Amino acid sequence: EESGPESPEAVRRAAKQGDVRSQARLGRMLLHGQGVERDYRQALSWLRTAADQGDGGAQADLGHMVERGLGVEADPRQARGWYELAAAQKNALGMVRLGDLFLNGTGVERSYRKAFSRYLQAAEQPDDPEGAALARLRIAAMYGQGRGVEKDLRKSFEFTLQAAELGCVEAQRLVGVLYRDGTGVERDHKKAMRWLQKSLPQEGTDADSAMGDLYRDGRLVQKDDAEAMRWYKKAADRGNAYAKREWQKLQERELSPEAPKAAPAAPLPTAARPRPDGPAAAGTEAPAAPGSREKAVAAATVGGPRPPQPVAPRRPRDARKAKEAP
Repeated sequence: EESGPESPEAVRRAAKQGDVRSQARLGRMLLHGQGVERDYRQALSWLRTAADQGDGGAQADLGHMVERGLGVEADPRQARGWYELAAAQKNALGMVRLGDLFLNGTGVERSYRKAFSRYLQAAEQPDDPEGAALARLRIAAMYGQGRGVEKDLRKSFEFTLQAAELGCVEAQRLVGVLYRDGTGVERDHKKAMRWLQKSLPQEGTDADSAMGDLYRDGRLVQKDDAEAMRWYKKAADRGNAYAKREWQKLQERELSPEAPKAAPAAPLPTAARPRPDGPAAAGTEAPAAPGSREKAVAAATVGGPRPPQPVAPRRPRDARKAKEAP
């Protein structure tokens, strides 16, 4: 483990000394495998310790583990109890996950009105930009689908843009697609390229080479080697060495007599769509678990000995009088 004030070792040391925030943080690190080996049982223990002392983030994460059956038997009804405690602490992520339960009818009666209300509350929480961004994506999805609210593609775009500006990578990709297709906003290829490039993890590429990557890989657009070559050529003509290499690779592949035929491309998205365990957008049901920081968790499987029995939420001493989220 690395050393330093923010290292896993330092967080673990502070957690053992009784620091509640460090206990919650260590639990999350163990839950997601961030800087440490993923360990659901230890994560459950540390999150429960912090949650019982009223930490809203730990309550939301513990609810996620109980809902998804990570290191414990799945129980959506008990998960709801943890989410309600987190929401009472003004935790945006807890509000979003509570809204997801109502949106999908998981352990509760489906209610788009209650889901929308929770998302609106979460979107206004200033201390949790990640949770607020996720909430805005959920709202964008509901406006895009006309689910629980009147369908409004303009509002769907506006909320997606807000989430993108808060740093949500998924929202940044979607904004690029919406600008490209002119969905809910006037078509603008320059803005589309800028947002698509912003969502890409690669360094040292400009907008043209980033677009080349998208067409080459078939990400967010239909796979099209000819279109990818056109974008790479534009970047290469300005001296971009990376784009020149990629252009040459595609040209050699096009000239090869044994070049395979491209598979039919999937339909293009026309509006924001949800992804499993990630930000929701127009098209289908929002997932039960939020954004990228939960993807690895939701995809993981729990092995080893028989998991412990579910942990039911109980109100911490300092939060017994906290009101539940409306």
